[in-house]
Amino acid sequence: MDYYGELCTKVYESGKSIAEGEELAFYLSHVTEGMKVLEPMCGNGRMLIPFMQRGIDIEGFDISDEMLKVCVVKGNERGMEPRVFHQDMRHFNPQDTYDLIMIPFGSFSLLPEEIVPLCLRNLKESLRQAGKLLITAIIQQGADDCPEWKETNRDFKMERIPS
Repeated sequence: MDYYGELCTKVYESGKSIAEGEELAFYLSHVTEGMKVLEPMCGNGRMLIPFMQRGIDIEGFDISDEMLKVCVVKGNERGMEPRVFHQDMRHFNPQDTYDLIMIPFGSFSLLPEEIVPLCLRNLKESLRQAGKLLITAIIQQGADDCPEWKETNRDFKMERIPS
């Protein structure tokens, strides 16, 4: 599986360093006090770092060591120690459970279609009984970038994933 190497990481970091505005507010709106949050595909920490700055109990993982290094450095520069680890979502075997698992900004859409059911199953096993899985997916409808941030369905229920 391809992942962000050094050059891609630098390019990504130059344009998407720290989440803010409506996007950040949307994800924060799903967090309540005392929640334990997981961010698979956390990359450079663009969402994880602002969550940590607000005192949210969050950890993340990514397949790219280069992106994780940037996340740790960014956190350390702000006096924090991000809890992140290298992991492929296909082989994710959680040691803990979470109240919220979130994959922001279409990262989940980068996964090859054939591994999506396995990845969803692994994430579902990581949720506490009343936990939420929040995924932002980009559905390609044309060559244009997403023109604006828009919430479409807050109450989606996860159906049984075929084996």
